[in-house]
Amino acid sequence: MNKPYTLLVVLTLLILLQIERGPFVVYPCQNSTGELSGKIRLLKELDSLKQDLRIPEITGIDVSRYLEKINSLEHRLIAGEISIEQAISEYDVLRAEVYHVKIEGIKRLLLYILIAEVFIIVLISVVIAKI
Repeated sequence: MNKPYTLLVVLTLLILLQIERGPFVVYPCQNSTGELSGKIRLLKELDSLKQDLRIPEITGIDVSRYLEKINSLEHRLIAGEISIEQAISEYDVLRAEVYHVKIEGIKRLLLYILIAEVFIIVLISVVIAKI
């Protein structure tokens, strides 16, 4: 295998070996400062969930339902309609759903990359054969 093909295969493998983020844990605090700190951390994690949905969205997966859930949880958390403990439990469920959608998006992306690799290899082979 020559270098361009090897590079394509290595890039595909690097995507496959992407390291997932570790679990996020918020420990609820009793005082108002700790409660605010927990909310801020949870809001940052909810924002990162939105970022995790970019790959599936690019590959054509409908992520609007998950974005609605994230936005709803953010608004209820900010408005104080939900306790930090309830928000954390909802976040955990939502994170698992987003994880599965993200994996599906990565699978589609890899499929597109592999199709492109095969197309390039065939195209190069045809050009070389005509020369």
